[in-house]
Amino acid sequence: MGVIGAILSFLSGWFARLLGAGAIRAVIWKGIIYALFVAILPTVLYNLFSLILQEFLSIASSYGSQGQSIVVTFTGFIGWLAYNLKIPEAFSMLLSALAFRVTISFIPFLNKI
Repeated sequence: MGVIGAILSFLSGWFARLLGAGAIRAVIWKGIIYALFVAILPTVLYNLFSLILQEFLSIASSYGSQGQSIVVTFTGFIGWLAYNLKIPEAFSMLLSALAFRVTISFIPFLNKI
């Protein structure tokens, strides 16, 4: 009985040390990942989106300074007709639905809809 007790004692001690080291390692990794997602990732994404937006705005301002307009304005009878038929609202809803569909297609388990 003494040999079996010694073997069980050795194995349980070895298992406890292995589990303790794994738990400490898991806590450390969770801390590192938490710090990355809370502090570093938002800063990097903010800087990236700011850079992209700045480039788009510079392109749009250079395009607008050439005298060409990318905005369509309805005036007169066509403006009255577009307002009463709610064409701008319908166009906005159409583009919103398209953006929603594209966003849904990026989610792997929802792209079959």
